[in-house]
Amino acid sequence: MRNTSQTVALFLFASIVFSGCAGPSQRLPIGNPDRPYCLVMGDRIDEEEVLGNPDLYTEYKGEVYLFCCKGCKPKFEEDPEGWIEEPAEPKE
Repeated sequence: MRNTSQTVALFLFASIVFSGCAGPSQRLPIGNPDRPYCLVMGDRIDEEEVLGNPDLYTEYKGEVYLFCCKGCKPKFEEDPEGWIEEPAEPKE
């Protein structure tokens, strides 16, 4: 069973994503067909894996960014503006 803080975090994340507040495609909201790829590696994002896993998403300037693996989050957080301006090419 999840502890209370994990449950609250999952609820808040799901509320943001599914309410449409996550915004344009560069924010990579779950289910976004325009950019279902990681900004760092270009790999496709496993939307089911991201839910409830704080290692696979972050918030930057009020925007939610999703990642393909836990190694991409710290890389993004070192230079978020750089990754937003020049994301990795999507891998097919």
